This record gives sequence, C-alpha cells and structure tokens, in this order.
Amino acid sequence: AELLARQIGAAQDQCVRLERDKRLAASSQKFADAARFSAELKATTAKMEEDEAMRKRLIAEAEAAREAQSRDRERESELLAELEVEQRELDAVRFSLLLEHKEAIQSVIPEVEPAHAELLESELTDNEAARASLRSKWRLGERGEQLDESGSQDALYADAVGRSDEESGDESDESDESSDEEAEAAAHPPTAGGRDAAEEDRGIVSGGDGV
Repeated sequence: AELLARQIGAAQDQCVRLERDKRLAASSQKFADAARFSAELKATTAKMEEDEAMRKRLIAEAEAAREAQSRDRERESELLAELEVEQRELDAVRFSLLLEHKEAIQSVIPEVEPAHAELLESELTDNEAARASLRSKWRLGERGEQLDESGSQDALYADAVGRSDEESGDESDESDESSDEEAEAAAHPPTAGGRDAAEEDRGIVSGGDGV
C-alpha cells in the first residue's frame, strides 16, 4: 500500500507536467505534440486511478485482517479464562481430596507396623508437596481457602467464617443462660416452710372451691 501511494504521488506530478506541456503545445499550435501529451496524460491518469483502487482494496483487506486477528485474540482470551476457571475448580477438588488423604494417613500411622509407617510417612511428604504446589499456584491457605493479595482470607471466606462464629456465639449464650438458671435453682431450693405454706395455700383454695 505504501509503494502504491508513492507511485500514485509520482503519477499525479507527471499528470501536472503533461497537462502543462499539452497547453503549451496547443498555445504554440503544435497540435501533434499536444495530441501526444494528451494521450500520455490519459494513460497516466488511468494508471493512477487503477493504483488508487488497488491501494484502497489492500487497505480494506489489511483492516479486515487486523479485525479478524483482534477477534481471534479476544476469543483466545475468553477460552483461556474459561480453562483457568475449570482448572481452578478441578484443583480445588484435588486439594480437598489431598487433605482427606492426609488425615486418613495420620489416623492410621499409630496403628501400623514401623515399616509400614515409614511408607505412609513418605506418602505424607508427597501429599504435602502436592498441596504446597496448589497453594502457591492459586494463593490458597492451609485448608484450601482463597487468600487475597495481602495473604489473608478473602472477604467471602471471612464473612462465612464470621457468620459461623456468630451462630456459635449465640448458641453459647443461650446455653450459658440456661446453665445460670439451673444453677440459681440449685442454689436456692424451696424450704420446708415454703413447701408447707404452698400446700396450705392449695388446701385453702381447694376448700373454697368446695364451699
């Protein structure tokens, strides 16, 4: 396209010169020369128009190619993002399974023979290495929770933990209140006099009903 642009520029300059020469020849009554300049001007103008059309076509094709490449890059980015989400989900499941496997191994090590225990310890080492790799890859905590840029739990995880703590705290408060009431009742049992007075009151009520 740049080469065609230079060629078109040169052709425009040539057309200006041919137009000038044609007019000079015509004014000097050199009609043969004027006819020759006119023919050259016509051919040069046609070639210039052809080159201009070619240049516009090349520019349009180049623009279309750039747009296609841009769409391809956008699609590639979308696919990579989808792949990353799927990989994150798969790795989250893998991390959870690794945790379960670790806890299972730790629970049986005290009950097996020393030789077998050494093999299980080796599995624990491999398990820890695999979990460490996933934590580094996805910025995970020890239990697989997502961490933010500062290395702390993200807001969603922190909110979930906070709600759980509040519910546990409410249950604990209710349990404490119930325990306080039971302790108060145990510390102040009804006296014998109090029981007799209560029974006497019930008797009076019963007698009144009979009357």
